[in-house]
Parts: sequence; C-alpha cells; structure tokens
Amino acid sequence: MLHRKADRLLLLVTALYFLSSLLQGPVSDAEAEGVMHLRIGDAVLSPPMVLSGDSPHYLVVVNSLIEDWDFDVSNNYDQAERGDWDTGARFRRDRLDHHVDQGPDGRQYSYHAPFLPMMLAPFVLPLRGTRWVEPACIWIVMTVTLAAIWYFGRKTGDDARWAALLALGTPLWCYARDLWTEPWAAAAWIGVLFCESLPVLAILAFLGTLIRYPLFLPLLVMAGCAFWQGDKRRAIVLIGSSTAALFVAIGVIQLIFSDVGHFSLLHFGAHVSAPGSSALVGAPFSIRFDGLFGLLGHPKDGLLPFFPFLIWGFLQFRKGGYRYLPAVAFFLLNASYDAWGAGTGFSARYLLPMIPVLILAVQDARPRDWLFKLAVLWSLGFGFVAGIYPALAYDRSPWQMIRHVWLHLANKG
Repeated sequence: MLHRKADRLLLLVTALYFLSSLLQGPVSDAEAEGVMHLRIGDAVLSPPMVLSGDSPHYLVVVNSLIEDWDFDVSNNYDQAERGDWDTGARFRRDRLDHHVDQGPDGRQYSYHAPFLPMMLAPFVLPLRGTRWVEPACIWIVMTVTLAAIWYFGRKTGDDARWAALLALGTPLWCYARDLWTEPWAAAAWIGVLFCESLPVLAILAFLGTLIRYPLFLPLLVMAGCAFWQGDKRRAIVLIGSSTAALFVAIGVIQLIFSDVGHFSLLHFGAHVSAPGSSALVGAPFSIRFDGLFGLLGHPKDGLLPFFPFLIWGFLQFRKGGYRYLPAVAFFLLNASYDAWGAGTGFSARYLLPMIPVLILAVQDARPRDWLFKLAVLWSLGFGFVAGIYPALAYDRSPWQMIRHVWLHLANKG
C-alpha cells in the first residue's frame, strides 16, 4: 500500500516536471517564429527552450558536435546570429557573449566542460539541423534528474515524501528543465551515496567528475571516510574512478585546446580576447567570507532565503561521516570560488549537487514543529514558482518575486 502511495506521488512529480517544461515565458513573437506553439499572454506552450545563463553555450557545443563533428563553435555562433537553431529558439539572431577561448587562427572553443555536450550528442544526432535538438537535450536532462529522484525515493522511505520535497521544494526543478550540469551532478551524487555495486559506483563517480569537475573533492572525502570505516574496496573505487576522470578531462581538454597558443590545465573560464567573448579571466579560489555567508543567505544567490527548511539539514552536518563530510567540503570549495554567485540563475546554483545530502540530513533531524512546517511550505512555494516559470525567479530575491507577482496581478485587475 505504501509503495503504491509513493509511486503515485512520484508519478505526480514526473507529470509536473514534464508538463512544466512545455510552458516558456516570456517569449516574443520573433523568438516563437518557426516553433510549434500556443500563445498565452507573454508566454507560450511549446517544446522546451533554454532560458539563459550558460545553457545556450552548452547547446551550441552540442550542435557543433553533431553538425560539424568538432569543438570549434565560432561558425555555430555565426549561424545562430543568422537565424539557425544552434543557440536555441530564444537566442536566434541575437549576438551572444561568446563563452570561448580563441586560437590564433580564429577558431573558438567553449570554456565550459565539453563532457555534458559529448554525452548528449549521440542521442540527438538524428535531429541535427532541426529545432528539436534543443528540447531533446532538455528532456534528457529532465529524465536523468527524475530517474535519480525515483531512486532517492526508493532509498529514503516507503512514502517518498522526502523525494518529493527534493523534487519540488528545492532549486532542482528549476534547473532540471533547462540545460545545466548541476542536475546531472546531483543525480551522480545520489547514485554514489546509495549504490552498492562497485562497478556501477565506479561509472557514477567517473561520469560525475567529468560533467562537474568540483565533484572530485567530495568524492575524495567520501573515499577517505570509507577507508576510515574499513571499506577499503569502496575507497579505492572512488579514488580510482574520480582520479581517472580528472586525468581524462585534462587529456581531452589539452587535445581540444592544442592550437590556442597558451597553456591552461582545464581551460576553465579561460579568455583570449576573442571578438564577442566574455571578459571572464580564470577561475580563482581564495578564503572569502562573502562566499561562506552569501551561498547561505544572499537575498538572490543564497539557498536559505528561498528554502529555509534546509537549515535543519545544515545543523546535522556537525555529525560528519561518509554522508556529511563530503558535503561540507563541497560547500567550502564553492564558497572559496570568487564567482560563488554563479551569475544568472536562481538561488545557490553551485550548491545544487549537494542538496540531496541536505534532504537526508533534514530527514535525520526529524523536525516536527510548526516552524519547520512553515519553512517547508515557504520552500515549496518558491520551488513551485521557479519550476513552473523560471524567468520569474532568475536574479530576483524572494521579496522581488512576490512584489513582481503582486504588481502583475494588480495591473491585471
């Protein structure tokens, strides 16, 4: 009976995710041109579109791989400016800021890790040159995220309430309906936490590190905890697979950027004065208190103003161990990053991979008082709004979101 109830709840989550992916907004008539859609005010019902931030830049790499069989995205940005689909429906004919490192011959290579596009490319190859590459990539991200949520639900209780809270009461929904690496990293972390098969564990740790390099640190800490607890085989698998992934990443990146004329280990955030390119220079790390407090409490880029029930999870981190110490290390790593705010987005995007651990910590804390229930309702509200209509949540504080909705409804009245 409980399993049936859990399945119904997770089916509801699945339906909400896929149905929400069909609502895009705001979308202009020019952006909707050539797209099958039904207009509803400023929004449209249509197959998914990338929204903002890094998403179109991941998409342009996918299109470069399946159309040109290379990593040079200069021609793909040019094609998009002329009306092609390489950067997505929203950004056709727009001159985007190129997220690239450029060689002396004019070739441009994205400074975003190429491994998510490399994994997506085989699945969307039959769709190359069409509008459908974009929604197919987003639906793949969503499917992987939902598979992880279902697995999380199976491992955390018979009623799946905690899985539903992970799905609907955190930033996961918002980012799972776009083209980001963080939902993949969260899925990998869930798998690593619960997986008992060592070969599968090796694959998950390898792929997780490839897609999101900072996962190497929490995986290393997990390995140390496993070794301390006497599980040497698990420790060896975690260290071996994540280290192998890092070496593979370095090797592949060096091959891709072999003709740019300068050296960088991972070319993460590199910049060589390419026309139209971003001014991002490097990815420095340092001890910084603004990152420590900002990731938690910044009005726009913090986690807790939108999802205060996670406070109970952070308090559990004092227990340490295999489950919590890696999350502490991951938090400190991201807090030390100069660009901890993650640019355009909603809440603390860089913390998304560790949110499943926070949910487990809240479950361990077992809060039952009215304050916790109020915090959960607040969190579900902002998770729902950001999941249904991400443009309303991007680069806004909770107060700004509420004010925007209020003014919109007042003008309608």
